[in-house]
Amino acid sequence: MATTAPPDVPVRSLQDILTALQRHPEWRTALRQQLLGEELLELPALFAKFAAETTRRLDVLTADVDTLKNDVGILKGAHAETKARADIAVITDELDLEYQRIVPGVELRRIARDNGADLRDDGIKSFVASDIIAETTDAQGETAYVAVEASFTGDLHDADRARSHAALMQRLTNRPCRAVIASARNNDRVVELIDRGEVAWHQLQVRIQPAN
Repeated sequence: MATTAPPDVPVRSLQDILTALQRHPEWRTALRQQLLGEELLELPALFAKFAAETTRRLDVLTADVDTLKNDVGILKGAHAETKARADIAVITDELDLEYQRIVPGVELRRIARDNGADLRDDGIKSFVASDIIAETTDAQGETAYVAVEASFTGDLHDADRARSHAALMQRLTNRPCRAVIASARNNDRVVELIDRGEVAWHQLQVRIQPAN
């Protein structure tokens, strides 16, 4: 009578199971399926898919927020410039100057060109695109200019532009030109420049109307 061959790994204890899995690693998948079921086995892949999708959505959300911040910054800057133009007579009066007119960009371009400036130079392009350069008269009736940079929150970039444009206008016209920041508030670096008298400040009374 034939006898059944004993299994190559007798199982009598937990250690026997572990030993069997070491000898037959191909059994591990079958054992996991029996113990966990297919749904639990799929969790790592499902979680990886979820994490990838969440990361993609966060990236899109971050990009949308950055775009929104940039758009709001542009709108606030445009609103500040509009307000500064409306306040220009007050701005010049604060400097004891009498407002005459805002010099248009095309005239700034001609002044630069007629004085031999390179219109392709970045500094000249910035000058032509100044927020406001106003022509005024001083107490003696002499022509003077004011270079105004408008911003919701004045920063060092605004101060540098105002001072650069004022210096260039003064050099091109041989007439004095004051640098001014028109803003609702300023950062600490600009406050230092204002306190030292390197740039004047006109505070814009900017009010954002709530939506109905």
